[in-house]
Amino acid sequence: MRIGLNIGCGPRTLAPTTDCEWVNIDLVQYPGVLKCDVREGIPFEDGWVEAILCIHMLDHLDIIKEAIPFLKECRRVMAEGAVMRLGVMDLEEILKVYQAGDMERYAQHQRMSFQSAKSQSLKLAIFLFGNQSKEKEYLGHKGLYTAESLEESLRLAGFTDVKKATYQVSQSP
Repeated sequence: MRIGLNIGCGPRTLAPTTDCEWVNIDLVQYPGVLKCDVREGIPFEDGWVEAILCIHMLDHLDIIKEAIPFLKECRRVMAEGAVMRLGVMDLEEILKVYQAGDMERYAQHQRMSFQSAKSQSLKLAIFLFGNQSKEKEYLGHKGLYTAESLEESLRLAGFTDVKKATYQVSQSP
């Protein structure tokens, strides 16, 4: 059975499937989640995992000081042929929405501070850098990515086979 890491999962855990045993990891302790600050390393052996899922976590790390070292750690624990699926906010898309004056598109996912902001520019600032969680450990957004900058970050971490995928359409995991 394959081993997969679901890193930065919060309370949304992945159950084992017929082909993958998931280890759910987050900075905050939740039921069924291994509490771990992955900025300090991933506590598994080299080449141990065959899949990594990391959705909306990478943008909470400083790109140079935390994200690239974290990506290097992911590469270290990945077996030959392993797949990592990353999901980050799409800075280009967010800026298009902002320029169109349609920041309300994101309102349903935001806290009251976003809802009460009148200007598009304040809504943008709150959306990108506001603390959207009640958890005190929540780090806020520290990094923003375009497809190009994410690919460059992955290559700086040593990844060579990088593919962009459409939202919710990618190779396993």
